[in-house]
Amino acid sequence: MRFSVEGLSDRLAAGVKDGLAAAGHEPGEPADLAVVGFDLPVGTDVVDVSGADWEETIASFRAAFFAIRRAAASMVEREVGGRVLVLVPAHAVRPSRGCAAAAIAGSFLTTVGQVAAVELAHRGIRVNVVAVGPLEGEAPERVAEAVPTGRLVRAREVGDVCALLAAPGADAVNGAVLAVDGGYAVTKAAGGSPFPT
Repeated sequence: MRFSVEGLSDRLAAGVKDGLAAAGHEPGEPADLAVVGFDLPVGTDVVDVSGADWEETIASFRAAFFAIRRAAASMVEREVGGRVLVLVPAHAVRPSRGCAAAAIAGSFLTTVGQVAAVELAHRGIRVNVVAVGPLEGEAPERVAEAVPTGRLVRAREVGDVCALLAAPGADAVNGAVLAVDGGYAVTKAAGGSPFPT
């Protein structure tokens, strides 16, 4: 299966590409597997989001939305089944203080992914969302204390899950939101955040 990766941080994109390549997929266009996301910084509460921050957030999820749309339209036009994987931060599933822009953009794209899953399933296109936890090499090491596994997520682990969702055996997985976060999202009930505010 040919794949494309768009909108991810360099580290996450490399991990996704490695995981997909190890599963036998190859980069190329037109893609039968599109992995789409965005790269927004954390560290701002919603009341502190400036106009420039908001414009950056809108531009990020707008670009991701149109990347999803282009990938799906290409698959429909070619009459091929395929996969679209929407990568969002874990904050989209369970918001944290100081992660307003990432949580808002991720929530928007999660909804886009689920709507697309409903609309495209009859065409053989499966759309799923992967909620990515704090990444090794990107999040501060102290964040690992908030992760039940005691460590940050490795980018290649996200790539391996993308490969799993692209496999023929995952044909019945559609519209799912799968967390790859070491349990981070389910343990944040106290409402605090290890991220700087």
